[in-house]
Amino acid sequence: MLLSAAGPVLAAEGSETLERVVMVQRHGVRSPTKPPSAYARYSSEAWPDWPVEPGNLTPHGAENIRLMAARLRANYAGLGLVPAQGCPAGISVWADGADERTRDSGQAFLDGAFPGCGLIAAHGPEGQRDPVFDGAELACKPDPDASRRALVAAAQGLESRGAEIEQAKQVLNGILRPPAGEEVQDLKTAASLAETLLLEYGQGMEPAKVGWGRASAADIAKVMPLHNLSAMVNRHTAYIASHNGAVLARTVLAALQGQGGETLKLIAGHDTNLSNLAGILDLSWSLPGQPDDTPPGGALAIELWRDGQGHRTVRLAFFYQRLEDMRAGADKPLGRVDIQAPVPLDVFIQRVEKALPAECRKG
Repeated sequence: MLLSAAGPVLAAEGSETLERVVMVQRHGVRSPTKPPSAYARYSSEAWPDWPVEPGNLTPHGAENIRLMAARLRANYAGLGLVPAQGCPAGISVWADGADERTRDSGQAFLDGAFPGCGLIAAHGPEGQRDPVFDGAELACKPDPDASRRALVAAAQGLESRGAEIEQAKQVLNGILRPPAGEEVQDLKTAASLAETLLLEYGQGMEPAKVGWGRASAADIAKVMPLHNLSAMVNRHTAYIASHNGAVLARTVLAALQGQGGETLKLIAGHDTNLSNLAGILDLSWSLPGQPDDTPPGGALAIELWRDGQGHRTVRLAFFYQRLEDMRAGADKPLGRVDIQAPVPLDVFIQRVEKALPAECRKG
């Protein structure tokens, strides 16, 4: 369900007040999660070096998160949620403690949005998996057979996109120029390699290093459907999403209803978490100027509005950096796509709870 891109909703519209916002944000630009040796078989040429260890947030990625955070604060200050200056109360960040990139992205958000306030991003024990971000493994275990059936059905649903997928693979293999017999065929591997090219571009690497000088922004846009479609199958599929995202969804609902007392709560996670929420809510979107549906720094905002009679409605918006702004580290207005029509809070809660497995709705 998708509405067309639009500008910010004005606080005065319909005499409504923005009461609370819960945001789920992907970490910023990172290095590939595996060392170059893991990808060597897919190209005849050496992959470029990165300034950080595999899977970590880059300084460029951290700066982009800070820039986004400042823009997001300005947006919500304009809507009366937070003051334009100073150090407000009611702000919190919960980051995935399992990874450096999420911990540091959560902190970069606070430093960019509320500089000098000394706010600290909270997270679980470093290096340990957190059920908020990894529910299927830790809290809401799916049935293996049901998972396989769901994935097979989802993959079969892509048969109508077969020509598009094959064309994207041809472009990808043309960029990679793999040794004979090592052409990328399976979608999941192709998705990871396509994303790696986007990360190289978004990191601001010189053109000669982005896909060995063979991957322009237009080329990256041609291969990124591999990543988006793979996410649709492996993360967005309802059975998968509802188990892996159950704890996250319950965390969002609790914050939205004010259980933690926050005015603004940020959950700093991964693209997997954004896809899981989209699957639970049966949402999809596309982002003008950005070929990745869940790009680095992309943030799904769940907004709670109250009218003069005390009726509360929920609105969803996705904020993101356009690819060229991400590459340049440019302090430019964020892209924003409004998703779904406003719905009453109780309807939104019921929709989420209904989408979760019965055994995973509490606990």
